[in-house]
Amino acid sequence: MFDFSDLDPTTIGDGTGVAVPTGVYKGKISSCTATQSKNTGRAQFEFKVQIAETPYNGAIRTEWISVPQSAQDKVVYIWARAFQSIGVSPEKLKAAGTIPPEQIPQFFNGKDCYIDFTAGNRDMGGYDKVKFITGPAYKVKKAAAAAAPVGQPAAVSSTAPVAVHTAPTTPTPAPAPTPVPTAPANGSNGSNDLLAMLNG
Repeated sequence: MFDFSDLDPTTIGDGTGVAVPTGVYKGKISSCTATQSKNTGRAQFEFKVQIAETPYNGAIRTEWISVPQSAQDKVVYIWARAFQSIGVSPEKLKAAGTIPPEQIPQFFNGKDCYIDFTAGNRDMGGYDKVKFITGPAYKVKKAAAAAAPVGQPAAVSSTAPVAVHTAPTTPTPAPAPTPVPTAPANGSNGSNDLLAMLNG
C-alpha cells in the first residue's frame, strides 16, 4: 500500500536542482500560479519555466512578478515583456485593455517563452534571477554569446525595465487581486479576444 497522506509536496524535486549557467534560454511555462509575497504581502504570480535547450532540458527556474496596483505601476512594463515573450505584441496587449487576474494563468500556462537567466552565487548570498525576454532579444543575445571569446560575457545592452528581485520565498495562496483599471478598447471584452487569438 502506498500511503501519501503525510506527503509534503514542497519537498519534492521538480528539476530546479540542475545546475544551469547564466545565459538566455528557450523554455516552456509549466505553471503560472497566483501567490502572495511573504515579504511584502503583495499579490503576485509565480512562474515555473522549464528550460527546453540541451543539455539543460527539463531544468526548472522560477520567477515572481507582482500584480500591478494601478495602470501607472511600473511593473506593468515587466508584465508587457512577459506577454511579449509568449508572442503577444504591445499593441495587442494595449488593445485588450483590462485583463482580470484570474485569467492570467490561462494566458501563460503551457506557453513557449524566452528567458534571460542569471545564476546566483549562494556562497556570496546571491540568488538566481529570471527575466522574460522577447524572441528577437533572445536571438541577439544568443548570437552575441556565441561570438564572445571563451570566458568573456557577451556585451549586450538593454534599455528594458528590470525587475527587482528579492530572495525566493515559499509562496502562499493569495486572495484574488483587483483587476487593473486600464480601460478596455471600445468597451469590448478585449482580454477574451486576446486569449482566443493566443490559443487559436
